[in-house]
Amino acid sequence: MYSWFRAALAPAAAMAKKAVRALSVFVCVAFPALVEATKCLKLHNKFRTAGLDVGVPELVANPTARNVVMDIVKKRAADKCAKEEHSEEARKAGMGENIFYADDANCAIGVKMWYDEVKILKGNYPGTEWNRMGTIGHFTQVMWETSQGMACARTTSCPKWNQLFCVYKPAGNWIGVAPFSEAVWMSILKRDGMSGALSVAQVSAGSLAAVISAVLFILAE
Repeated sequence: MYSWFRAALAPAAAMAKKAVRALSVFVCVAFPALVEATKCLKLHNKFRTAGLDVGVPELVANPTARNVVMDIVKKRAADKCAKEEHSEEARKAGMGENIFYADDANCAIGVKMWYDEVKILKGNYPGTEWNRMGTIGHFTQVMWETSQGMACARTTSCPKWNQLFCVYKPAGNWIGVAPFSEAVWMSILKRDGMSGALSVAQVSAGSLAAVISAVLFILAE
């Protein structure tokens, strides 16, 4: 269950294992947690809107999420980050959650690593089957279209890994629901310089056009 990232909390399943870890939240606390809410929020909104022909709505600072994430980080700092897992606090509050583990668990690195899971998709639109397409739960939560508010906080003095949390309200990562539209996806591919695979709808439309052309050709004969 531990990885460079851990899949964003919500009704989706947690995923993978690797060497640095992650989760997410957006506001921050005073010592032993470092307040960097503005940076976290700006980075999220940069990925959600900057350079996109069609983006998703910007996130805003949410006071309820702030209270939840501060509570999480205070407790993690108090036990020296002995727990390396999603928080009960975010789950009980019904919020999405991303986590990043590192010596210096800051937003600049953590949010970028969450977003970079987009590369796992190799140009394929995640759609409603996103949870079957690899460890991309951090990316989908960062970009989840209906999430509106967030808050982030991090520990600064844990002996092994420090922990950055970002929490989201409403939660994203609902199984069977697409994180965003195909129009948003095509904009992401264009902005990030990635080539995309055809969607099922595009393939179906293309196949239908080919059949119609073939029929017309035969009739012309």
